[in-house]
Amino acid sequence: MIEEFSEILYDGFEDEAYPGFVLNTEQEQRATGYMALKSFGAKFNPPVHKGCRCRIEPVEERAVAWKPATTIDDAIAQLKEKFGIDKISLYEYIKNADKVKDINFVGGEIAKLSNIVKINRHPTIGLFNKVILPGGNIGTYLGEGFDIGKINICLLERSRKPILKIGSFSIGNDVGTLLRHEYGHHIYRNISSKSWENVLSNVAIENEISKYAAASAEEAFAECFAAYTSPLYKDAAEKLPDVIEKFFKDRF
Repeated sequence: MIEEFSEILYDGFEDEAYPGFVLNTEQEQRATGYMALKSFGAKFNPPVHKGCRCRIEPVEERAVAWKPATTIDDAIAQLKEKFGIDKISLYEYIKNADKVKDINFVGGEIAKLSNIVKINRHPTIGLFNKVILPGGNIGTYLGEGFDIGKINICLLERSRKPILKIGSFSIGNDVGTLLRHEYGHHIYRNISSKSWENVLSNVAIENEISKYAAASAEEAFAECFAAYTSPLYKDAAEKLPDVIEKFFKDRF
């Protein structure tokens, strides 16, 4: 059993599906549809977050900016004002300064993403400074049992410097890439999975995206979304396959 997270912030918010977030492996897989790395190729049906109308669209005005906050309250207020994120959980932190620093970084990354793709409803956010997610995961997307969906990210010893490695084990394990990958799961639940699967049928996934992407069509989408929205992608020597680029260009 994973140890109980010690702190939940913002108006006493806790997750109704799993109070206290005490998750074992079976619960986590049922809640997220997340595939363990050793389960590549296994079949599963990802849940859909209820009531969400988010979809991939071009951004009409690319002017979203994050102003570095000096307090936790200011950071949380800015998340709500700019992105409509009114629930954030901060777990296992000791220093408030670390909380503010991490929210500022994540807020800045969400702002960059919001200048690329229109997201009508953002997921809620959970941040950690130690690896206590089930199975040692450094990022998960929770869909079932949540009104809008929730992204959990572990920032412990994670690089803030952007990484982009198409054709490697994963697109990247820096914080920004992890965040965009989990946002990819959030958006995937609201696209036509059939159209995406048709795209993948023309792709050598492990070589042209990443080995991690071979877990499922959804993981492939999340990896491609993280790559395509990376600040490094425009000038990258290695690009996603043309058919995938067209899929995203037609929607951005």
